[in-house]
Amino acid sequence: MKYLIKDLSRLTGFDGARIRKWQERYGMLRPERGTNGYWYYTNEDYIILQNMKRLLEKGEKLQSVVSLGREYLLGMMGAEDFNESEMALIKKISSSEYQALEEIFDAEFEKMTFPEFIRGPMQEAAVLTGRAWEAGLLSVAEEHSFSRWLFTYIYGKTRSLGLPSDPVWLVAVLPGDPHELGALMHYALLISKGVPARYAGTLSLEHIIDELRRNSYRNLSLSMAMPPSLERVEAMRKKILERTGIHKVLLGGRGYRTARARQAGEEAMQYCEPPVMNKRRKKMLGM
Repeated sequence: MKYLIKDLSRLTGFDGARIRKWQERYGMLRPERGTNGYWYYTNEDYIILQNMKRLLEKGEKLQSVVSLGREYLLGMMGAEDFNESEMALIKKISSSEYQALEEIFDAEFEKMTFPEFIRGPMQEAAVLTGRAWEAGLLSVAEEHSFSRWLFTYIYGKTRSLGLPSDPVWLVAVLPGDPHELGALMHYALLISKGVPARYAGTLSLEHIIDELRRNSYRNLSLSMAMPPSLERVEAMRKKILERTGIHKVLLGGRGYRTARARQAGEEAMQYCEPPVMNKRRKKMLGM
């Protein structure tokens, strides 16, 4: 996957100027310049920045971190950030032990309600996979393979609830975000509540608008795993509402929550809000 510097900034929390400075001064990152003049960074660059962030947050000095070198940071394992049960699950994912994983999840499924299962073991497994990839414990191929398997597993459980014939709620992934699990889990929760919904997955903005205009939908949910540009998201929401006439466009997902939290933090710093405002904002963000 290719990232612009603004994408890396949203994903890692490092501002673009700092990333560019580290690129020029230390040679830790190896982006390629496109024909349009923009620098494009890779998954490896993203992993390096994430590992640098982990070390810096633990109190390491920048000079000590960069002295480790690109290859060390790229291959740095983060096993110490995972407990024993998480490591056991990661090993099964790495070894593609899907039959064993299905048995583990099925046992959990029998213990709880469907919404509890989705919000609990399923969401935890999806987040764990992303964390393990960022820590270098799973390769891109291993992470993608498990994500596809988990998608099929969750969709199968959802189909067992029965699918509505006349959906009024469309669920899709924010255009440009390739991660579908969050949207699928939202769809599964809607179905479990008896809401007539349809899962559309990854579609372009024009295809989403076309689908909404062709059918009698009242609501649209857009999920995102990567922190987006909130300005772009709001412009997209406005365009959908203007061109389709549906009631609501709901936004959600880990990426959206992260982007909102970062925006709130930046606003607090910019305007020097008094403690009472910071406290209220933290309550709004669930902190």
